[in-house]
Amino acid sequence: MRLRRRGETRTAHILDDQALLRRTGRIAALQAALALGVVLALVGAVAYFLDGQAQDREISSQLSAVVASADDVTDAPPGIALAIRAPSGAVAVSDRAPEVTRRLLDGSTGYSDVHARGVEYRALVADRAGHRVAALLDLTPWRTGRQRLLLALVMAEVAGAAGAAGGVVML
Repeated sequence: MRLRRRGETRTAHILDDQALLRRTGRIAALQAALALGVVLALVGAVAYFLDGQAQDREISSQLSAVVASADDVTDAPPGIALAIRAPSGAVAVSDRAPEVTRRLLDGSTGYSDVHARGVEYRALVADRAGHRVAALLDLTPWRTGRQRLLLALVMAEVAGAAGAAGGVVML
């Protein structure tokens, strides 16, 4: 067993203290990053949920407005397909409408989700002044926007956690 001199003991304690400080700093950085990650995940989940709710209201509002104002199938807004059955039974369908549009006129009134040709639609069927009107809204742009929001939230989560960890390590 070797005896240490007084100076060697002090140096050993300083090195032990520095190692302990570095370890504590890494643990603090990890805890801060995890805490920020949890907060950002919760905020992101709430934002994503609220965005979905707002989109659903906007889609319903847009379909309701189209159905209420549709007098023929030629003036359908972009991304919306229309089918109208006149009291005489004659059916008119907008150009490039999926085949399911005509069949919706035989179903029940109200909102539904429809898939046709690999595209997801939200549909509204309503009776109006002796006519039955079906409107389909292509949900592709809406889904694309939601995917971009989700990607942005994930990127913000990663950047925030990395920034928090880096900041704590530097301090």
